[in-house]
Order: sequence, then C-alpha cells, then structure tokens
Amino acid sequence: MKNDSLSKRSQKYTLDDFKEAIRGCAGNKSLVRRRLGCSSQTLYVYLRMYPELEELIKHEREIYKDDLVDIARLKLRSALLEGSPYAICLVLRTIGRADGFHSSPDTKRDNSDSPYVLNVTFETIKSLDDAK
Repeated sequence: MKNDSLSKRSQKYTLDDFKEAIRGCAGNKSLVRRRLGCSSQTLYVYLRMYPELEELIKHEREIYKDDLVDIARLKLRSALLEGSPYAICLVLRTIGRADGFHSSPDTKRDNSDSPYVLNVTFETIKSLDDAK
C-alpha cells in the first residue's frame, strides 16, 4: 500500500462513520472533516478507498443544491433592500441585462430603438450612496 493509505485494520473511522458525517453536509467536505475531527488527508484517503463515499457526497450536493440557491436568493434580496452596492451591481449586470443594463458602455448605438447602456460600477453606486 502507499504511504498515505490506511490498512483496513488500522482505520480509525468506519465506513458508517463517514456516511453518517456526510449526511446533511450538502456535499461540503470541510464540514464532513469537522464532524469527524479528521484531516483533509484522511478524508481523501477514505474517498479513494471507498468510491461510494464520493458518490454519497455528490448525491448530497444534488439534494441541497436547490435549498442553497434559495438561501442565496433570499440573502441577495436582503442585501438589495439594504442598498448594498455589490448586490445592486450584481443584479444590474446579470438580471438587468435584459432591460439594457450592461457592465461596460456600448459606444455603438446604431438605431434609436436600441437599449440605453449604463456603465454600473461599485464606485458609481458608492458615490450615489454617499450622496444620501
């Protein structure tokens, strides 16, 4: 066996210990390590020895993916309501693109029907916020 491998007899943790630690961690390997109290090296040795653990981590990520996105959306909404310049820039540069907001100025306006382009930067919003 390689130096970083654990023999089956000298394992400190059981396969069930790892499965238990993985459940409810949303696929976060750092959280799995903290729950077990093990090092990154130990975690990765077990993941190599037991490929089903990596599959369980992937499965956990899929289960929690929608919840994590929902939480992020709520946090973004809260940040917007508080007037966070970063949140405002993010929304205008992504969702606002459909309404003509862009992150860089468009100097070529071919016709009058094309959307106006607004160069939104953190500095611009911060200066507006400071003016309040």
